[in-house]
Amino acid sequence: MNTVSTKAKYIWNLIGCTLNALLTVVLMLVVNRFIGEEAGGLFSFAFANAQVMQYIALFEVRPFQVTDIDKHYSFASYFTLRMFSTAAMLGCAAGYVLLSGYDPFKKQVLGLLCLFKAMDACVDLFAAAYQQNDRVDLAGKNMAFRTALSMVAFTLAIGISKDLRVGGIAMCLAMLLSWLSFDFRAYHRFPDIRCRLRFSQLRSIVLAVLPLAAASVLRAYTVNAPKYAIDRVLGDASQNRYGILFLPAMVINLFGTFLFYPKLHELTEDWKCGRYRKLSAYIRRLMCILAGATVAGMAAAVFLGIPILSALYNTPLGGDRGVMALLMLFGGLNAAEIFLYYVVVSIRKQVLPVIVYAASSALSAVLSVPLVRTGGLIGAGLMLVIVFSLITVTYGIYIALSIQKAKGD
Repeated sequence: MNTVSTKAKYIWNLIGCTLNALLTVVLMLVVNRFIGEEAGGLFSFAFANAQVMQYIALFEVRPFQVTDIDKHYSFASYFTLRMFSTAAMLGCAAGYVLLSGYDPFKKQVLGLLCLFKAMDACVDLFAAAYQQNDRVDLAGKNMAFRTALSMVAFTLAIGISKDLRVGGIAMCLAMLLSWLSFDFRAYHRFPDIRCRLRFSQLRSIVLAVLPLAAASVLRAYTVNAPKYAIDRVLGDASQNRYGILFLPAMVINLFGTFLFYPKLHELTEDWKCGRYRKLSAYIRRLMCILAGATVAGMAAAVFLGIPILSALYNTPLGGDRGVMALLMLFGGLNAAEIFLYYVVVSIRKQVLPVIVYAASSALSAVLSVPLVRTGGLIGAGLMLVIVFSLITVTYGIYIALSIQKAKGD
């Protein structure tokens, strides 16, 4: 296997993460420009719903797989689980769409975007295998290629047809092409990556990741609870504005991912080898960097982001500066929370996220509709800030206590 420099790993990880973060930005821009504001709101909600469903297919195996550096479980076992979890996702998505009560057009858009995300989950399995083998560069290339191809296919399809359904079909075909042209060749470099069913280790992996899987679905609902409330209370035009305002918050998340994602392998080894001082120092340093980035990002988004987004998406957002500030604050909290979550997974404390996200999803279900009904989009942003502040503080305290206890032992 070829040795790849740390610089190359960071660069390709950055490219892949950047394109992935830009996916929603570009797709929303295309829909707003070619079709209009109402279609933008429908697409924003349908894409968010597909992302929630995708967590069923992902089953939160990737954090466990990439930190399985001793390869206790074979790729065939991970592959088998992904086939079952993807089938479960498609079943849940079909049930939701059929029972939703939406009109046929909206149901078709929801279904196609769920299919696209199911295919994306299958391809992501290979990216996880590359990262597990310390080839973050290949994982980044995988993400970059499939994302770029999906963007181009969707843009061309919408530009020609002005139909969200055609755009969804084009992205599904692009995802299939990306697997055939990239992963089908790349995974042959690794002798232990083979696409075959293996059931002997399936039960053990399911039991190991089940808490993480439940936590990921609950977390996905927590993040998207405002969108479900907006769909129920305000409608597609407000959904479109919220979706546009939400986009800059993901920049901070991208920044954080770029910093810590290539370090996951090292963080796991630091914990296993008892390098607690080094682990604590890195956590403190990254949290300080994220805090600074959040403050800078809030200022830039409020004063520069609003006019730029209004012009780009042809949607008046001048009255939504308060919403933008809240969503940027959420973006910083979200980046910190994701990083701390990965630390929790790295030290193999899988039960905690289930408890945290069960509580957060319940709180979101209680708060989202009343806050959106009384405060509109401000209420949606406020809900996210409240809930993710509590999650971040909880993780921080638990990690600090775990490291202190490990030092004592």
